[in-house]
Amino acid sequence: MTESINLAELPPQQQVILLLEDALREARSGLIASLAIVAVAKSGAIMTPAAGPSLSDLNLGVDILKTRLLAAAQQPSRILRPV
Repeated sequence: MTESINLAELPPQQQVILLLEDALREARSGLIASLAIVAVAKSGAIMTPAAGPSLSDLNLGVDILKTRLLAAAQQPSRILRPV
């Protein structure tokens, strides 16, 4: 489940760290079986690692993520964060 949380007062690097910490906590709790990361470096390089047995489910998740990113792009001060 995700909710939109305003983290605009935090620097972008801190926002990234919080998202990764949330994912790590959920993975350690056994709540995450597969994971894909789209990371864009300051240089513009794009990294897209993925791991786990449910990569076909991740494909569906990417479609959902595209829709959420498009909506969030219309409100740049808000990001999607796992709860």
